[in-house]
Order: sequence, then C-alpha cells, then structure tokens
Amino acid sequence: MIRWLSMRTAVGVAWFLIALGVVPFVCLLLWASTHSSQPISERIRLEPGQFVSPYFKPELDGTYQITLYWPKFPNPATEVNLDWRIVDTHNQVIARGTYDSQLDGANIIQLGEYHPKRGVRQRIIVNVNQGVTGPDGEAKLEIGIPEVGLDRAEGAYPLAAGWAVITTVPGMIILVLIWFWRRALPKE
Repeated sequence: MIRWLSMRTAVGVAWFLIALGVVPFVCLLLWASTHSSQPISERIRLEPGQFVSPYFKPELDGTYQITLYWPKFPNPATEVNLDWRIVDTHNQVIARGTYDSQLDGANIIQLGEYHPKRGVRQRIIVNVNQGVTGPDGEAKLEIGIPEVGLDRAEGAYPLAAGWAVITTVPGMIILVLIWFWRRALPKE
C-alpha cells in the first residue's frame, strides 16, 4: 500500500512539474493570439486629400507610435507634407501632429506618438497637403507599440524556456525513472 501510494505521489509530482513548465508557453500563446500590438496597418496613397482609417481599439497600455513605411527605399528627395489627428467616435481629438520633411534615404518615418485610452474606439485622419508622385506615393500607415516594447515582450519566451527546463526536465526524469523501476520489479 505504501509503495503504491509513494509511486502514485511521485507520478503526480512529475506530471505537476511538467505542467508547470508548459503553462507559461500556453499563456504566452493565448496572450499573443488575443492582443494586437498593431491595430492599424493600412495602405495610404500620398496624394492631396484626406485618408480616414477604419475604427480600431487599442488593447495594450503604453505609448503607441504612428509611422509611414515604404517596402522599398524611396527617392531620398521625396518630400512628405501631411497633418494627422486621432479622433474618437465623437470626433474629439485624442492626438495630433504634422510632418513636413524630406525622407533623406529612409523607408520609415515616425509621424508621432500618443498614449491612447485602452478599449476606446478611435481612428486616424491624415490630411496630405502635398502629393508624392510615382511609386514613392504609396506607403503603409501603421499604428502600434514601438519596437523597443516588442523587444522586451519577446524576452518572455527565453524566460519561459528557462522555466520549462527547470521544471519540465526533472518531471520527465522522474517519469523515466519510475518507468524503469516498474519494468525492473518482478511481476506479481
């Protein structure tokens, strides 16, 4: 009876350790699949006029960054002149800014940053004051958390891997030892 109870306890402890190592990865995957770090990624044509994005809800706390991104490096002499504002559903301005400069060889420019209210529906309105001609006239407007924040968030995976090694490996060793021990026991 005591042998059976201690065997059952050892197996339970082993499975508990394995589960303890796997749970952080499951939590990280669930978090990553339910939270968007980039609520807006829309193509925008840089011709005179107004661009209005669909509504989005920021899900994360922190400072969001508004950027324009070109997949290929545009002409360094490309001049970008625009105004932007982020408004809520009642058209109250949450943040605003302007950009008027040459690209100077960059394929990404930061238009500004803002700290949104989490869960509030909002959209960005961009007024292009001066058009950009040719292939450089099409870019991608993105709103999301800065890459520095993502680097810190990606550090969670190595931390979870270290935790898994500390807990899962001993659990697996216990299970293997129990398996060998049970095979070595004479059959009753």
